[in-house]
Amino acid sequence: MPFCATCGREYGAFNFCPYCGRPSDGAVARQDGKLPSPPLSRADPVGKPAPLPLRGVLIFGLAAALGFCAAAAAALISWIDEWGLRVSGLDRDGRLALAMALAGLLFSLLAIALRSRWPFVPAMVAGMAVSSLALLEMVDLARSAGFSISGAGTALWVSAAAGIVALVAGAGGASLRRSPHNQ
Repeated sequence: MPFCATCGREYGAFNFCPYCGRPSDGAVARQDGKLPSPPLSRADPVGKPAPLPLRGVLIFGLAAALGFCAAAAAALISWIDEWGLRVSGLDRDGRLALAMALAGLLFSLLAIALRSRWPFVPAMVAGMAVSSLALLEMVDLARSAGFSISGAGTALWVSAAAGIVALVAGAGGASLRRSPHNQ
């Protein structure tokens, strides 16, 4: 196999080195005397980038979307209903948790629609905000009512877990790599 004089890698039967784009010694000139231009590589800024793997985008995007749907549902129901204390999610920080869950749902669906990584980053931030709000609300309700965190309602635990699921799915989606062989 022939080697490129510029970068030293094998270039096979190509007229151009696939790594550096330089013409090989056996390149044939066109009739006008100029060498043909090399094909655009995936690393070329003019060329279109390779798409993300569709399976990975769907898996991580849908996992994040389901997590945000669960967090939005948990923000709408009662956060605590014990010892004569009934607190709805919309009475306290549930409005903010609902807004963050809806924003995260929008970004996770946008990541699927665009087949892109960048919407997973704000989805990760929204997932972290939802789970942090739920955990802080558990501590706040436990201190104000005088009971342990285990007495917090199921909706707070669902909201915290759903935010963590969305955070992990967003991190997985943001770590996807492009490959020219993706479909």
